[in-house]
Amino acid sequence: MDLLLTLPQAEYAMRLARNMHKVNTEVINQATHYMTVKLWKTGKVKWARGQKPVAFWGSHAFFKLK
Repeated sequence: MDLLLTLPQAEYAMRLARNMHKVNTEVINQATHYMTVKLWKTGKVKWARGQKPVAFWGSHAFFKLK
């Protein structure tokens, strides 16, 4: 995890995470999780197995987990 925080994208990711309550999620059907469609199709991500995306945007699939 420490290595991830040193990446250039880390600052943006942290800022986005802190402000998610301000994001309008209607366009992604109030999804709570997302990943690339390519990754989803591999079936390698445990939490996404058997999940049906609630939206697609570009190359990403969005999921609403309970």
